Amino acid sequence: MPTNESRRARRRPLAVVSLATTLGIALSACGGGGGGGGGGSVSPGSTVPGTAAAAGSPNPGSTASGRAVFGAEEFGLSLEELASRVESTEALIGTCMSAAGFEYVPIDFASIKVVMDSGGSAPGLSDEQFVAQFGLGVTTQFDQPLISFRAGPENNAVFDGLSEADHVAYSHTLWGDTPDWNLARAVEEEDFSQTGGCTRSAAEQSFSTEELTGSYLNPADKFIAQDPRMVAAFQAWSDCMRDDGFEYDHPDAIVDDLTERLAAIAEGQDPRTLTGSALDALTELQGEELAIAAIAVACEEDHIVDVEEQVEREVFGALPS
Repeated sequence: MPTNESRRARRRPLAVVSLATTLGIALSACGGGGGGGGGGSVSPGSTVPGTAAAAGSPNPGSTASGRAVFGAEEFGLSLEELASRVESTEALIGTCMSAAGFEYVPIDFASIKVVMDSGGSAPGLSDEQFVAQFGLGVTTQFDQPLISFRAGPENNAVFDGLSEADHVAYSHTLWGDTPDWNLARAVEEEDFSQTGGCTRSAAEQSFSTEELTGSYLNPADKFIAQDPRMVAAFQAWSDCMRDDGFEYDHPDAIVDDLTERLAAIAEGQDPRTLTGSALDALTELQGEELAIAAIAVACEEDHIVDVEEQVEREVFGALPS
């Protein structure tokens, strides 16, 4: 089970932002996913079979026996449930790729989890150093681990050994039209809507129809966000931001704002290739992001972190530190 800190990094984009703001900008108009039926899995966040939520319980996020309704991982799953889902999907991807004539070694969950937890970080940098150098990573960090991971070391080696023509075929077979949306990224962002190829077909057998949509909302996140203490904490955070001249009602709004402004500057191009006035505009936006991030993170520490930890303890039980 993750620590409170790792969960905060995943749940709120002050520490890890949507990768749609990076290389995915150029692919935002591509529909690599398509619809698909679920695999008949139990919907996370529903009452655990054989138990019932305690009506009027001081902690409506747990059952009468004290067992949490929600898991603390993606999709409201426990760590064990998430590992099972991911490794099942990886096995199905391997079968699909083999049927298409390609070698693919299913990636173990431990390797995928390391990449999933690497958002909002960079090798050799502390959290404070990352914020100082990259801000929130929206307009500043374009080599994000979830994208550069691709298909893991073994499969990347297989891919690199293919001809140029086979590169295209392998990539399309594995990811469809959206090669930046690998399984690790889809699970971390709880968004399979952009997945394609064998990744999509395998996910359709391991995740429910609801979980495969881009509009999926983790039931644990929703439950926590609706807690009156969290509502008050986010209001205090917003007031803190306003005191320093920034008008944002919620941490998510910062990423949304920076994402839209970056997209307007890049106009579908890889931001790393910009030149001239577009590059000047990007440089200015990057400076603004650093300034916003410094205030946003400080306000988060002052008004959100302790409250969120308390609410999460009540919902999930004591998490290891």
